[in-house]
Amino acid sequence: MPQQFDESLKPDPTTPPPVDGEYGGAVITPLSAPVLTVPSTTQGETKQHKRGKLLSRREAVVGLIGLVGGIAVGAGGALTFLQSTQVSNPVNQDLPQEATNLDFSAGTNGWFLDGDTPEDYAIGIEPTLLLNGKVYLKSQVAQPSGFGTLMQAFQGSQYRGKRVRMTATVKAQAVQNWAGLWMRVDGTNHHVLSFDNMQDRPIRGTLDWKQYAIVLDVPQGSTGIFFGILLAGPGEVWLTNVQFEIVNNTLPKTGS
Repeated sequence: MPQQFDESLKPDPTTPPPVDGEYGGAVITPLSAPVLTVPSTTQGETKQHKRGKLLSRREAVVGLIGLVGGIAVGAGGALTFLQSTQVSNPVNQDLPQEATNLDFSAGTNGWFLDGDTPEDYAIGIEPTLLLNGKVYLKSQVAQPSGFGTLMQAFQGSQYRGKRVRMTATVKAQAVQNWAGLWMRVDGTNHHVLSFDNMQDRPIRGTLDWKQYAIVLDVPQGSTGIFFGILLAGPGEVWLTNVQFEIVNNTLPKTGS
């Protein structure tokens, strides 16, 4: 049976953490959202599912919901993404206790495709690559208008009060704009406590398999950890060997 995930809980991985409860000056207004069912591994079902979810977002009035300010992409433009919170679930209790299928031995089970234009992207398993896992995230239109992300989330109670390193091995092909791992730690009412998306050290071009890392603090008051890989613009990235580990506080953080 597919897992269920509350759409209102997921963050925008391209957006820096908010300041004083705001996102780029726009206060987030609570908005109920439908439950998001994790798609199957077939691209067709994933694309069909995302079309319906995006339609409901775009019908919403931006001024009433609050707009998450996007970061600059390349030489110009910005990514923007609607994000809502849900008062009835302020502590992410619907998230699974632990991350799952980090080596992709079960295909894309436990992961899902999202972003501001996920219909411009596709995910799947590439059987011809040598490393175990071999999940891909790629653009499927010539010029995607936004970003796509392969992601999941969990409560992460075992990491509270610790400094955590997330590592993953990534391969890239013809990434014109940028790609990167991302990780975000939320507190009560989905307030952002820690965040990094590798924007200051982006993955670009064509690169062979390489391990990348994100190091963040997970405060005692955290309620959820969101993570994945994002791709903005044309190109393709492959991901495998995702791991989380507790590290010494002397290891520098990579984000805020």
